[in-house]
Amino acid sequence: MRRLDEHKTSRHSFITGSVVRLSKRYPPRKAAPGPYHVVAQLPARDGQLQYRIKSGCEPFYRTVTENELESDLGATVTVAAS
Repeated sequence: MRRLDEHKTSRHSFITGSVVRLSKRYPPRKAAPGPYHVVAQLPARDGQLQYRIKSGCEPFYRTVTENELESDLGATVTVAAS
């Protein structure tokens, strides 16, 4: 029988509503320069926690892994109504 303390839980670093930007550590992609608003925390995929993010400059949502994001303190995001 597995003990509860043997199970390691993963925790998201960003909460829904956080303002983030895409990390510069990864190859550039055709994306709005940021900032982005965290719309949802998603389950892990291939061991990486994921998020759904939204920029006010794009009409769609992006799904990214946690290691692709950085906190963007002081930024504000304007999300257009869909």
